[in-house]
Amino acid sequence: VACPAGSYCLARSSSPLQCAPGGFSDVGGLDACLECDAGTFQSSSNATACEACDAGKAVSTDQTLCEECDAGKYGATVEGTGELQCTTCPLDWFSREDGAAACAQCPSGWATDSAFRACDPCPSGKFENQTSRACQDCPAKWASAGGLVDCTECTEGEVTGSAHAACSK
Repeated sequence: VACPAGSYCLARSSSPLQCAPGGFSDVGGLDACLECDAGTFQSSSNATACEACDAGKAVSTDQTLCEECDAGKYGATVEGTGELQCTTCPLDWFSREDGAAACAQCPSGWATDSAFRACDPCPSGKFENQTSRACQDCPAKWASAGGLVDCTECTEGEVTGSAHAACSK
């Protein structure tokens, strides 16, 4: 075959040209290389197939390599395509390191930072709202020492300071 797999030949030519990274030819005689399918890559020239990325990685836009997902993200499979893409961790979940295949859940009373890279305890005077998964101020006459999912109501005659950290008479 004048144009073997991994290459292509321009019209009326029998001189093979190598497929560039990001493309391939799995059979001989093609006049153009095929692009890798969505979610696959090829980093080498003269390739006969493309590869899928490992967990915690996603295919680069030019389909020539797999890139690690940044901390705060994980390699999630896209429904319908099976393609891996880097996706931000959901609320109350985090990933500390690049290349995470999954996120970990924050303990109760803790919330993720804005980059989803760590969990921090809710500070005193706040609690973790179980719906929004964010730290929220305790209401008037309620207090929290921090790191909790709820505030404690002050007894009759007790009040809280502006920080809502504790009840006092």
